[in-house]
Amino acid sequence: MKKVLLISYSFPPSNAPAAQRTYYFAKYLHQYNIDCYVLTTSKNISSLGYGNSMNTSGMNIIDTSKNKSNLISKYNHQRKTSKDIIKNTWLKKLATHLLFPDRGIIWLPKALQYGAKFLKENKDVKFIYVTAPSFTNFLIGLILVTLFNRKLVSDFRDFYVVNGLFKRVFPLNYLDKSLERWAMKKSSALLFISNNMKSVYEKKFSFIKSKSHLIYNGFDEGDFIHLMKNENQPTDKLRIFYAGSLYSESKHPRDIFQLLDILKELIKKDLIDKEKISIKIAAPISHEILQHIKAHSLHSNIILLGVIKREEALIEMQNANLFWHILGNSKQDMGAIPIKTFEYMASENPILFFVPKGAELEKIANEYQLGYVAYLDEKYFEHNCLIVLKAYQEIITEKRKLKFEITRYEKFTRRFQAQQLAKILTALSH
Repeated sequence: MKKVLLISYSFPPSNAPAAQRTYYFAKYLHQYNIDCYVLTTSKNISSLGYGNSMNTSGMNIIDTSKNKSNLISKYNHQRKTSKDIIKNTWLKKLATHLLFPDRGIIWLPKALQYGAKFLKENKDVKFIYVTAPSFTNFLIGLILVTLFNRKLVSDFRDFYVVNGLFKRVFPLNYLDKSLERWAMKKSSALLFISNNMKSVYEKKFSFIKSKSHLIYNGFDEGDFIHLMKNENQPTDKLRIFYAGSLYSESKHPRDIFQLLDILKELIKKDLIDKEKISIKIAAPISHEILQHIKAHSLHSNIILLGVIKREEALIEMQNANLFWHILGNSKQDMGAIPIKTFEYMASENPILFFVPKGAELEKIANEYQLGYVAYLDEKYFEHNCLIVLKAYQEIITEKRKLKFEITRYEKFTRRFQAQQLAKILTALSH
């Protein structure tokens, strides 16, 4: 079997979305004649807490937080919650602006130590896969492939310097640009999670076109088998569910008040019944947003769940009949297709999208008939009111349901994506 070292700061039991990409590659690559080893740490910092039930038994995990002679050991961990995470705004801003390439740099010394030892002892491991963010994963992988002459596969799940995700002062901005260009040049293959992102990077670095590939994020069928829809599910209310981060400190936050204000307007015009609206939000809520919600006329219709585990979110999905999906209004969001998109897709309910007009997510929503598309700009307020009213009427009055057909979404499954990566690794071995 071909062998690959997967490097990811985030990995289960972390609930961070970043933990899922590497986990599912490790879960399925062996089915395509690829033997995986995962370099990670169970002492990572996860903004969404810890304790998911993703089964890591049987995986070859090199946990740098364990002081054991046998590096590939059983992955034990203590179950934690988001309460264990320090949430200091001042420290977060300081880390964002001063740590290169990001806060994951604290892991680099251990990762290099364990990674180097592993590669010395396993000369038949010819490939190294890295995924970012955290861009520290890239730096670790680049150093290791340079020292040990391996082939590097770099996976971009978000923009780095290109499209301005990172905007820092000199000399850190120069270091960021240098790391990004180094990854472009040194990588034998580059992966991107959307066509938009792939195109943007190919335009900036024309020399990567022959080695760049699209592998979407996705969902794992096994996570949704037990969430088959109950055909007798009550439709007395429009039960809206939102899960994710609001990025309230960002210049391009996820604005939950656009929908709330639309519902307020439709209620005012007697087009929908306030008593038939229920909204659950699973997200960290800042004090400012909380106060705004309390002052809103729909505050009694809203249940704030805070940060919940992924398994709990999947159960909430089963109890909802409309998923609420929001992007920010930025260049990055034009190509963003979050993991949540695919989890919603697999859960059989229609989705209400709030996206920048022309975003790639809008195209996928329309192509696969996933629900309803509203736009972020205020000039689309009247249009958005009609879209939300249509969703209300079809779900509550007409009892609309989506028919889940796995064959329609095959390229969005984790198994298919592992097969794509396996083909890339196989091609690189020739």
